[in-house]
Amino acid sequence: MDLGAVPLGGLAVAVAAGDYHSVVLLVDGSVKAFGYGRNGRLGSGSISNVGNKATTLPSAQGGVGLGGEAVAVAAGDSHTVVVMADGKVFAFGKGGGQLGYGANDDIGDTTDTLPLTVGPVSLGGNAVAVAAGAAHSLVLLDDGSVLAFGDGASGRLGYGDTLTVGDTSQTLPSKQGPVSLGGNAVAVAAGEEHSVVLLEDGTIRAFGNGGSGRLGYGDTSNVGDTSGTVPSEQGLVSLGGNAVAVAAGKEHSLVILEDGTVLAFGSGIHGRLGYGDTSNVGDTSQTLPSMQGPVSLGGKAVAVAAGEEHSLGTRAIGAAVAVAVAIDFTIAIAIAIGDAVGISHSKRNSLNLCFDDVHGLANADGLLDSHSVGHTFPDVLELPDGHSLPDLDIIADAYGLLDHDGLAHLHGLAHLHGLANVHTLTVTNGLRDVHRQPLRFANRLRCRDRQHRQQR
Repeated sequence: MDLGAVPLGGLAVAVAAGDYHSVVLLVDGSVKAFGYGRNGRLGSGSISNVGNKATTLPSAQGGVGLGGEAVAVAAGDSHTVVVMADGKVFAFGKGGGQLGYGANDDIGDTTDTLPLTVGPVSLGGNAVAVAAGAAHSLVLLDDGSVLAFGDGASGRLGYGDTLTVGDTSQTLPSKQGPVSLGGNAVAVAAGEEHSVVLLEDGTIRAFGNGGSGRLGYGDTSNVGDTSGTVPSEQGLVSLGGNAVAVAAGKEHSLVILEDGTVLAFGSGIHGRLGYGDTSNVGDTSQTLPSMQGPVSLGGKAVAVAAGEEHSLGTRAIGAAVAVAVAIDFTIAIAIAIGDAVGISHSKRNSLNLCFDDVHGLANADGLLDSHSVGHTFPDVLELPDGHSLPDLDIIADAYGLLDHDGLAHLHGLAHLHGLANVHTLTVTNGLRDVHRQPLRFANRLRCRDRQHRQQR
């Protein structure tokens, strides 16, 4: 059954899916949150659900009150993290270190704890990207460092112990300082009990629970829980190529390489890795990601997302491919979603960001909600002067979602505000040098947004 696009009241540029809630960043910088309202994870000042009946559709709700334009969103099991255009971060939902406020109180569940009232998280720097796990959060700062806070069990924070960070005034993220990575980060991903960080040289570091090989180091040992296994000491995951994007699920990880191929490692149950069996990958020296090789997708990938027991990839030809969608049962599908440009999902729901709207791929029961939407932005495929790129590069660069080497344009900061990408990249191993070209997608999308509103 085709239920159509989610009614948002505006055009979306980024999506995030939590355990029982969804978060959407609109082109005007506002944030819509809907789903289960418990603990204040929707940031509305109440615990009421949103989107479960006609009177609470997202389009009928105001955006989360944040006092400015947001540029990136992330959703954990029961919390939400938002990056603002000025580099500040707001976190709301279930209290604990994962919010980073130095206390265990819920945020966003009453009018007294609205995100804007509580204020931003103390970071000690400007954020450009965020990731949210089950009970921890990762923040990428503009200097390439990464802060981690929340539940430290299994070493998922990467600080060389298992202590919680962010739940007391002594462990605020700004006081804890950055994770020791051995290089500058350009992207972060948070799974249920592990973290994956992409460095500017195309290598990745993984830390936390090592069960089933989800860290990709050839064993099942935890990483980051002792001083000898902090990420900089543990070293890089063997990939066999340079990474350009990462995702982390409950017990598995996904990596896009610069040639558009995807590696998957961790638990293979239900076929979530997409290799045609249910074997684990990355848990022995014989199943390192570099030895396993890429997942057979039938096209180049430009985005990946990992849920509890399934994986999604967006191919350069504009199709969202569910490698193995399984919640309480196994179902393998490959479904065309029109011109897909971004995806996000958790264990109970999936969101697909298309050129013209947001479509849900799976509901709480794992069933498909909607499919097939048309291309409404033919003009944006006009590339800047001097660019001549293959498919992967065209989609990535033209839509401002990814740099043409696959690295994110500050997760929306550049294309929303017309700013140049500020990632400083090296030419080592084929990665491109500094890319500071202003993007031209923002104005076109804003015009389309105005037309969209006028037609409603």
